Amino acid sequence: MPVRLRPSEAPHKDPAIRKRTGPHSWRAVPRTFNSSWVLGFQINGSSCDGVRKSPYFIFESLGFYMSTSRTPRSLYNPAQFDTQDFAVALQIMRAHPLAQLISVQSDGFPFVSHLPLHWEPCAAQENSQLTEPGQLLGHCARGNQHWKLLTENPQALVTFMGPQAYLSPKVYPDLVRVPTWNYIALHCHVQAVVLDDPAVKDALLKQLIADHEPSYAAQWRGLPQDYTEKMLSGIVAFELKITQWQCKVKVNQHRPESHAAMLHAYDQGDANAQGLAAWMRQMGLGSTAK
Repeated sequence: MPVRLRPSEAPHKDPAIRKRTGPHSWRAVPRTFNSSWVLGFQINGSSCDGVRKSPYFIFESLGFYMSTSRTPRSLYNPAQFDTQDFAVALQIMRAHPLAQLISVQSDGFPFVSHLPLHWEPCAAQENSQLTEPGQLLGHCARGNQHWKLLTENPQALVTFMGPQAYLSPKVYPDLVRVPTWNYIALHCHVQAVVLDDPAVKDALLKQLIADHEPSYAAQWRGLPQDYTEKMLSGIVAFELKITQWQCKVKVNQHRPESHAAMLHAYDQGDANAQGLAAWMRQMGLGSTAK
């Protein structure tokens, strides 16, 4: 239940200390905090076993009331690059379906599989407007241990990478600038369900075929049954329900003085650079003519 800090835990008088937030991205909420937090964590190298009267305790460091309840984030995403439009996220998933599926192993080290994924709305949304981010369907070889990791721990991270390219400081009208790298990225937190029924896997494969080579569907249907059964037994499928997503569109949109020269430079670049130029035009950055 939200409570107020006691007088002894009031904000510190020193402005420098009030600004300190420590290594954690705590979300400030005026007047309240959520007491349902994990005990025994570390803040600035000090063990904190509960709310205590310390001059350097995190409440005093923040300088006002706060909430320790925060949505986990996997991506550094400044406000100028962050988008909350799921249509943009969907565009990325469909245009760049080769994703990175990331799980954490028992030793704490990540395990990554690079897999094409198919997005679809949740069953309840198929004939209505999107109110949830839907789910991703994919599969891996049975010899790939990732499906076992998803069985043991269904929570995972999926990332998609769109076009990306170097940006020279030559695009600016002044010389006091540095290079950067622009890119389009999407992170999806997912909850996995492993699927090993042959009929379900067959339906999933047909969806992937429809995405990437519809003409192959007839060939797949015409293959000998014993061969298709062997192929299906060699894979394990999974359904990944998206529980949270973060979309980063980094195309220097906060530097309007660079847009015209930047668009021209990307138009002259490789496929990735031209992909970023297309995003700039979509966003109305620089000249829209080509």
